[in-house]
Amino acid sequence: MCRRHHPDKPFKALVLKNLYQSKSANNHGFLSSVLRAEKILLPDEKQKLAHTKGDPKPFTTAMQKLIKEQVSLEDEVAIADEAKEAKRQELIANMKKVAKETSAK
Repeated sequence: MCRRHHPDKPFKALVLKNLYQSKSANNHGFLSSVLRAEKILLPDEKQKLAHTKGDPKPFTTAMQKLIKEQVSLEDEVAIADEAKEAKRQELIANMKKVAKETSAK
C-alpha cells in the first residue's frame, strides 16, 4: 500500500494511484473495484467510497490451485485483436483488388 497509510484505517482508491506509471483518470478506481470483487478490499461502513483491508487468503488459495492445476485462461483481448487484424488485412486486400481492377480499365 502506501507508506504513509496505516493498514487498519479506511482509505480511498487514490492511495492506489501511485501504482501506475500512466496517469489515466480511473486506473486506481478500477483496481479498487476489482480488489473489492475479490474481497481483498472491503467497503468501509462509515465512509462512502472508502475501503478497508479484506482477507486476501481465499483469493491467493484459489489462484494457487489454478497455478498448480496449470489452468490456462483464454486471452479474450488478444483473440479479439487477432480477429480485428484479420478483418483489417481482408479489407486491405479487397481495396487493393478493387484499385487494381479500376486502374486496369
